Amino acid sequence: MRNRLKELMQSKGVTQQALANKLGVSRPTISYWTRMESLTVDTATAICGALGVSLSDLIGAEGEGTEKIIPVQTELPPPDGYIRIHVYDVNGSCGGGCQNSGDLVRGAVDLAAWFARSLPGVTTLNGLQIVSSSGDSMTPTIESRALVLVDTNQTALKGDGIYCLRVGDDLFIKRIMRNLDGTLTMISDNPAYPPSTVDRADLPDTAIIGRVVFAFNGKTL
Repeated sequence: MRNRLKELMQSKGVTQQALANKLGVSRPTISYWTRMESLTVDTATAICGALGVSLSDLIGAEGEGTEKIIPVQTELPPPDGYIRIHVYDVNGSCGGGCQNSGDLVRGAVDLAAWFARSLPGVTTLNGLQIVSSSGDSMTPTIESRALVLVDTNQTALKGDGIYCLRVGDDLFIKRIMRNLDGTLTMISDNPAYPPSTVDRADLPDTAIIGRVVFAFNGKTL
């Protein structure tokens, strides 16, 4: 990872001081990070946001055991220390609702088990799924067409978080607030989209699929 960070900074024309200013740290801290063999998840995601790159761009493939995400060879089991997570052929709308024809698996991602366990609220590695986002109402947190990791074990609304929600035949990726009258309010991160309410009539056909714990555009959620 050390050489990859240097390469990304050079390709973006970003100096150590400029990156330090963006992240609110000292220049020696940036110098220290460039010499490290690995970075914490929080540090890596902050760097990705400042440089405008994905986590996989920063991770690279330079040191054995440093990768969090690796290419999948589906005919083989995942390597030791990794879990295989299915990518489903469905879209969660970050806009006005997206109908899905089925839940066929269209691929898989091998994810380092330690990294998956470090994500918000994840207590077990069973029940993790990946779906695609659609629309721009959750930008800049989730970019349109980004893959998102959903923990289907987390179906209770607890504090701030982003959830995958089914309303009828539509699948949404939104922040959700439960109101005193039992209805749900879906909130977008893009201020151009006003909140919308799932009213009582639609509640019997509404279900929280799970909490979104990671977006594959370099942001932990």
